[in-house]
Amino acid sequence: MEASPITTILSDVGGVLIKNYDATIDDVRMRVGLPEAIFLPIWQREVKIFGSYGDEARLWKAFAAQGGATIEPDGSIFTSGFEDNLQIYHQVIEVMEQSGKTLSILSNTIPPHAKVLSNRGVYDAFDPQNVFLSHEIHEQKPDLAAYAVAIEKLETNPENILFIDDSEANLVTARRMGMQTLLSAGDEPTIVASLTKILSRTA
Repeated sequence: MEASPITTILSDVGGVLIKNYDATIDDVRMRVGLPEAIFLPIWQREVKIFGSYGDEARLWKAFAAQGGATIEPDGSIFTSGFEDNLQIYHQVIEVMEQSGKTLSILSNTIPPHAKVLSNRGVYDAFDPQNVFLSHEIHEQKPDLAAYAVAIEKLETNPENILFIDDSEANLVTARRMGMQTLLSAGDEPTIVASLTKILSRTA
């Protein structure tokens, strides 16, 4: 069966538009000074809430309640290593821009990272109305509600959306919603090649 024409690209950020930075959890654990066995359950619970609602103060209070260091919620712990190691995939963004499709983002993120990405121009190719960040829409992938927000705001049929993400779990939900999908894997040239190929098939 021939795929529907793609009119809209809905993209993740980490692993698609930028190289993933995986050391955030280490940056935080080092600062709060808690053993891993205590730290991890709190992190797993609270970082999702932080990503959905942007309440950094709540995160630090949760660690402090278990004996962690008292930390001011100024975002600095999350931005220093992230910004220093930020690698933008400019060629991927260029392919998207040259496609002539409506460009949009659906990203699980936190406010400090989003601010860095905005300041560094990662979102510049995307209409601000089409940038759906978890802490602003209060939903996260792979929950269906996050995709529903994007579909409603984009006013586009799901079958005409190409959803790109580096997580297979997130792609599964997108396919359930009727979207076409592309797993973003490998280095930037590999992602560029995969994206160019699928766009040429559904031009």
